[in-house]
Amino acid sequence: MSGSREHSRTLLERSKGDGHVAATLAADAGAPPWSVGFHAQQAIEKAIKAVLAHHATDYPFTHDILLLIEVLRTKGIETPPDAEELAILTPFAAAWRYDDPLQESGSIDAGWMLNRVGQTIAWADAILTKGQDS
Repeated sequence: MSGSREHSRTLLERSKGDGHVAATLAADAGAPPWSVGFHAQQAIEKAIKAVLAHHATDYPFTHDILLLIEVLRTKGIETPPDAEELAILTPFAAAWRYDDPLQESGSIDAGWMLNRVGQTIAWADAILTKGQDS
């Protein structure tokens, strides 16, 4: 699919944008913590979907990071660093925008989230760049 490579690049750029927003919000003491988590989750979700699109693999319309990682595994595609830990961000996609995530789960460190975003984007970028060489 010629469109899948273009779509994968678009998803990766959106992922980087969400990562930038998460980092900007994390640096703002007045930003609500759930907003950092939301953009961190979105960045990771889109990076994973970028890799799936790059491999011309259909993916479900979901915010469930663990489910997306399972699709990677099922298709024999390399998973992102700390893949098992990334699922903790899934509730930020929808449920925790309406409820208090920190009250329900304890505090999730913004630095931890930003580190995972950076690792996941770098993982996706390396796969998409490697694919350009072939």
